[in-house]
Amino acid sequence: MSSADRDFKKISLYLLSGLTLLDFLVWVFNQQIALFAALFFLIPLWAVWVWKFIPPEDTDIFPEMEGDKRKDHP
Repeated sequence: MSSADRDFKKISLYLLSGLTLLDFLVWVFNQQIALFAALFFLIPLWAVWVWKFIPPEDTDIFPEMEGDKRKDHP
């Protein structure tokens, strides 16, 4: 990952975190607007950010199950 990619990753993370905090603050005053923003903007943006910046090999939850290596299994 190049320096520009790391900078973009960091800036976009700060931006998304700030937007999420702003949405929580809006929630105090108007829950409907905050819910709309969360459902249609923030959740998709976070999903795209995770999809773009977290490679699949980092999400391997059970690395020991990468093939069935048990001796008792045919």
